[in-house]
Amino acid sequence: MKRIIAILLMLTFAATASAQVYDGITQPTKFRYWMPFSTSTDGTGKLAAAPFVGYKVQPANWISLTPVLQYNFSREAVIPQLWVNVNYQQKYYLLFRSIYDLKSETFSETISGTVKLNKYMVDFTWDNFYRAEKFLQKDRLQILAGYGWKHVIFNAGYSIRDQPGFVTNIRLKLTNLSWIQLRYDTGIDSFTLSTAIHL
Repeated sequence: MKRIIAILLMLTFAATASAQVYDGITQPTKFRYWMPFSTSTDGTGKLAAAPFVGYKVQPANWISLTPVLQYNFSREAVIPQLWVNVNYQQKYYLLFRSIYDLKSETFSETISGTVKLNKYMVDFTWDNFYRAEKFLQKDRLQILAGYGWKHVIFNAGYSIRDQPGFVTNIRLKLTNLSWIQLRYDTGIDSFTLSTAIHL
């Protein structure tokens, strides 16, 4: 019970702080392409790639729907998704990602949130909030804080629940809409290089 209360308090903080997330939750364009390459830092040297493309439909200013198609090369798995993004006054955002892995026939739900103000940022992502017909099973809650300066964005934080550990991201903006991101995650012993293009 104490753990649940602590998690709710952290989520409340993340949703009310003066912050801005740069993970694409505030996707400014209709078309998105994201290409992440990940490698393990435990010495095995395994490389994984799971690119995805998405197209945003915005029926109203406060909501957008983005059908996404992802392919995991390592697992040879096709993963269709639907991202539902709701916002209040284009400042407060919640993103719900409904994900279905066709290979494992597993459905999962991930929730992210942010507040878009100034150059400081705090955001949360709750991976596998719902998975395989169960809530809070092998789920991972990540909370990050950081700062953006010109073309460089840095944030760091911690993941709790499953595979806890320190997480940090450095994003280099190539243009206002496209970037390269470096990510290090001690919880899953991985280093990720990603490219994102928005059109």
